[in-house]
Amino acid sequence: MRTFSIFILGIALLFVFGGAEATDPTWVAEDISTNADDAYSVFAADLDSDGDMDIISASTFDDKIAWYVNDGSENPSWTTSIITINADGARSVFAADMDGDGDLDIVSASTWDDTIAWYENSGGATPTFTASNIATNADGAEHVFVADMDDDGDMDILSASSEDDTIAWYENNGAANPSWSASNIATNADGANCVFAADMDNDGDLDIISASRNDNTIAWYENDGNANPSWSASDIYTEAEGAESVFAADMDNDGDMDIVSVTYQGSTLAWYENDGAEDPSWTVSTIAGDVSYGKGVFVEDIDNDGDMDIVTASLVEDKIAWYANDGAADPSWIGSTIATSADGAIDVFVADMDNDGDMDVLSASNEDDAIAWYENTADFTFEPSWPASDIATSADSARSVFAADMDGDGDMDIISASADDDTIAWYENDGTANPSWTASDIDTNADGARSVFAADMDGDGDMDIISASIEDNTIAWYENDGASDPSWSAEDIATSASGAQSVFAADMDNDGDMDILSASHGDDTIAWYENDGASNPTWISADIANSADGAMSVFAADMDNDGDMDILSASNEDDAIAWYENDAGEKPPVLVDYNVNPSPALYGEEVYFYSNFSDADGYIVQHNWESDIDGFLSNHGNFSTDDLSAGLHNIKFRAKDDDGVWSAYETFIMNIDVPFIVSDWDTGAPDRYSLTSNFMLYQDPSYVANGGCYDLAKASLGEWSLVNLADGWMMDGYGYGNSVYNSSLDVSGDTLYKSVLVECNTDPDNVWYLPVVNSLTITPNPTHLGERVYFSANYSDYDGDVVEFEWSSDIDDFLSDTAEFSTDTLSAGTHTIELRVKDDDGGWSDSAEEILEIMEPPNVAPLVNSILIDPNPADYIDMIHFSADYSDSDGEVVDFEWSSDIDGIISLENSFTSDQLTSGTHIISLKVWDNDGDWSSMNTTLFIQPFVPNEIIDFCLIDSSGACLGTDNKDITLEASKLQTVSVDFLVENKGNIDVEVAFAITRPDGTTGTGYYTDKNQEEWQLAVSPSDTETYPQKIAIGESLDWGGIAIIAMKVQPGTYLFTLDIMSATEADDGSYAFETVGQVTITVAVEGEEPIDELPTENEEERGTGGLPGFSMITAIIAMAVIVLRKRD
Repeated sequence: MRTFSIFILGIALLFVFGGAEATDPTWVAEDISTNADDAYSVFAADLDSDGDMDIISASTFDDKIAWYVNDGSENPSWTTSIITINADGARSVFAADMDGDGDLDIVSASTWDDTIAWYENSGGATPTFTASNIATNADGAEHVFVADMDDDGDMDILSASSEDDTIAWYENNGAANPSWSASNIATNADGANCVFAADMDNDGDLDIISASRNDNTIAWYENDGNANPSWSASDIYTEAEGAESVFAADMDNDGDMDIVSVTYQGSTLAWYENDGAEDPSWTVSTIAGDVSYGKGVFVEDIDNDGDMDIVTASLVEDKIAWYANDGAADPSWIGSTIATSADGAIDVFVADMDNDGDMDVLSASNEDDAIAWYENTADFTFEPSWPASDIATSADSARSVFAADMDGDGDMDIISASADDDTIAWYENDGTANPSWTASDIDTNADGARSVFAADMDGDGDMDIISASIEDNTIAWYENDGASDPSWSAEDIATSASGAQSVFAADMDNDGDMDILSASHGDDTIAWYENDGASNPTWISADIANSADGAMSVFAADMDNDGDMDILSASNEDDAIAWYENDAGEKPPVLVDYNVNPSPALYGEEVYFYSNFSDADGYIVQHNWESDIDGFLSNHGNFSTDDLSAGLHNIKFRAKDDDGVWSAYETFIMNIDVPFIVSDWDTGAPDRYSLTSNFMLYQDPSYVANGGCYDLAKASLGEWSLVNLADGWMMDGYGYGNSVYNSSLDVSGDTLYKSVLVECNTDPDNVWYLPVVNSLTITPNPTHLGERVYFSANYSDYDGDVVEFEWSSDIDDFLSDTAEFSTDTLSAGTHTIELRVKDDDGGWSDSAEEILEIMEPPNVAPLVNSILIDPNPADYIDMIHFSADYSDSDGEVVDFEWSSDIDGIISLENSFTSDQLTSGTHIISLKVWDNDGDWSSMNTTLFIQPFVPNEIIDFCLIDSSGACLGTDNKDITLEASKLQTVSVDFLVENKGNIDVEVAFAITRPDGTTGTGYYTDKNQEEWQLAVSPSDTETYPQKIAIGESLDWGGIAIIAMKVQPGTYLFTLDIMSATEADDGSYAFETVGQVTITVAVEGEEPIDELPTENEEERGTGGLPGFSMITAIIAMAVIVLRKRD
């Protein structure tokens, strides 16, 4: 079965409270936003990778996809960031990692522009999002869902569109910058409104379910599981009146996926029970029939009881409700209201928004334009009961107990210290659901044992024990040998802890090993024993305090959250609880003082910022100043700026030390006022003033009390602009009411004067402010020549709207006159991008700048598309041909390197043949280089059968001369008139390639085999002997290349008639059977011809004395009196 993965992002993992029972949650409502115009969809995901859940929404009437950044606090607040305002009729939003870069991107459906789009996350703590359209023909796009539909490891997209009745799939090609292939799953889902993916038939791939409003249908589309899947449609239910939304989950805990739906016209919440068959069928049950105009549904375990509950949104009732599952095999549901103030409730989502371990609820409502969250405040408390069981009743004056897995079997054992029997004991847990315990003494000499603790003191992966004993003033360590039935080696850490009472283990110096703390009553001492970290550690003692009068107990914890372990103690003579701060940790910087001057300040005025931080364990390396209006200000401790926007700023700043530790943020409020004009003129009447070059004009408070002057005059300097008395002067200007005034520049001596005619504006509705460009967003940056670059900005106008835009580059000049645009025609180089904006009063802002780097396009590495090896697998003797298909999209492949993990580099050609590779399984790698020096490689496997030679049995019989004789007949001549013995002696050498066992047989002239006396056909008597005897019963083993001194053949002739006699010598390989018998195969044969000539034979035999003198006979043949040596060769090869 194929492996598969399901990624349904946003469904937060349930935090299981240990031992907690379910409880009924309560809810605290909070609006996240009330300006999501016709809020339609809400989703929760961690978009900025900071460990808490953010919110994204889609709102239809303002075409907006928005992101609400969670600040991560216990009671979180949210900062709104606009992803786009161009999703025309935004309906649905989803978050998933679409490009496999580890951060979450956004996918949306917008109904009025028929668009499925994705917004690529740039990553980091403050990501930006780049929009790309997936499809622009999803007619009436209503809903999107993201999952890996083809099990290829990347995230695909599903959509439901109501105008073309289509359920569609957009297959991700898996590239770093992915593209999408659209396929229609169905085009007859009349009024398709919702789509969801889950494995409905438990076959390991993701199927699809949908809700379509006009045909009242809940349908599923079975995935056939292929790499390029196809889908079989089946209706689950066709009477879901105005089917609006579907969700899949295991509602009855039977291991298969059921379906939950809400209907709009039918106002029904229903579930469809899956029967779990390979081709499942569904039983519909109504959960509630009063979900008035139901729009949204979500399934999650809201009350932490292990079964799946339901949350709904109903449009007309403005209600968010949840239905508690009773957990039965055939569950029933109890409905409860979460809120009735979600005006036009349309969507719900469930996630743990405040990281407190329970599931909160989010909603989108389109009448009040609200994105809201409902905090689950359940505390999951319950009234426990505790049945008592004695572990031991013989621990005499038991003083201390501790639990740990002492034998590494996965359950918790118990250790104890008892004072009157001086015992450290452990009680082994048998691991059952109702455990029993086996007691074992670890030490019975801990004199007055008072305290016991378990930790891995020597870093060997098992739990050791430390103890304190009062009578022998001892801190001891019992080393665990790590066995499944462990034993313990005792070692004293200290024997001078007078009246030792308590012991504790922790890593006090952050060096990765466990140190020991003790409290001793007799010497009022809190001590620590530093572990040297060795595998057999030693300990260096140091007193923490000698004034803990009657020290009784010690404990370690990080009390000040500075990353190191502090110490707590209890002492009974001075009635003290004390803590001892560990100063070894990395201390954060601390603010000494700061100053801002002037504060408040006027718009355009230079403001000086000063801060002074101290660092107890190092020095300051960086600062950070931020404004909630202007964003980042500076990374210096002291700086100045005249570029602050008008308004009430919340300024925050902090410092970082050389350990990388940031201080806490310091904050203050600062007001930047628009500079008003000088007093002492009559309202509406121009006046003239001569001012030095260094001046600031303030409005007289009496003018403020009487209505005051709200603005300077407008001046015509080719374009409308705001008079800035601190920076310049006006010429030929026109003020409100078309009152004309003039300015002149006077120079008198070395003093520069500014002479200004001013007019006071007393109408607060006509106050005129210049627009401001707050920031530019250019993505990607840097980028390469020919890549599309996206430009947008954050801008504002205090008293109106921005109506014109002017983007320019110092390289390419004018770029665009729109608020947002993109282009792929920028020249290579370092661009200074400028934007200025014009408001509806005709005033232009100052230009904002951003540097954009356009680099030459990067080289594209070559590709090895495939490797061809023929044959594969191959035999040891085969000639193997190697070739490949390779390419380089922007050049050519110029170098090659073929290598084997067994034989190393085997060729530097693009193709080659070889029969020289070692037998075995090779990883063959081809590495190719292009003409730009980049490379890539591909591996494949080649198997070469090892060489197995034929078994060759080959013998050589060597005569006395040492020659290896052939198999020709051997001729021997005897005289008939004499008693003679013929002896054929030789060595047998194994010249084959296997060890063999060898036997020999003689065939006599009469055709019989064997040794001893026999009479031939002429009634002549012969005696035949073989040495060693009986070789067919007892074969001889000869190793490869070894020789056997076989002894030979003796032929004794007496009273032999003249004539020719043939003897045949067979050499045989012997194979032993299981019963000890042998099977023989002849592998060599030599014929010996004996010619007897002369007169009739004599009738005598050797005497005993001749036999005893050993006149040439072989052992065991007393009648042999003469030996004539010859050599016989046997050479026979078996295939």
